[in-house]
Amino acid sequence: MTSAIFAVCSGLLATATFSLDPRLVAEFPLKHAAVTAVAGTFPGSSSPTLLASTFAAIGSEPVYFVKDLADVVKSGGKSAVVSQLETNTVWTNYVALAPQKVFGTNTVVVTAGGFLVPGQGTGTIDLWEVSDPGHPRRTKISNDKQ
Repeated sequence: MTSAIFAVCSGLLATATFSLDPRLVAEFPLKHAAVTAVAGTFPGSSSPTLLASTFAAIGSEPVYFVKDLADVVKSGGKSAVVSQLETNTVWTNYVALAPQKVFGTNTVVVTAGGFLVPGQGTGTIDLWEVSDPGHPRRTKISNDKQ
C-alpha cells in the first residue's frame, strides 16, 4: 500500500543560512500516490486541501483531494478523508488549484497528463470547476494532435 506522507520542514533563516528539519507529521493510505499540490483554499474546507494524482501501470489513475489538512495533521492522518476528484486524465503529471486572479474564483483545479504515455496520442490539459467537489465539471483546454 502506498501512503501519502506529510512532512513539515522548519526553516531557520539567519544571515543567508537556511536549514531544513523535515519530520513526519501525518500519514494515511492513498494507493499509487504521485504528484501532489496543496490548495490554500478549497470549497467546503476550513484549511488547505491536498490535491494528489496517482500513477498505475494498469487500471484507473484518479485524482484525489483531502480537505482540512490542519485537522489531518493534528490527528496524525487519522481524520483524512480521501475523495476522488476525477478519473478522466491518464498519467496526470500536474495538478493544482488555479490562482484566483485567473478566473476570479478559488474553485478551478488544473490537471495535465497523458503526454508521455507510450502508444497514446496527445495529452490533455483540463480545468475542473469544483464549487461542488462531489460533481466537478470538466473543460478541456488543449487540442488533440491531428
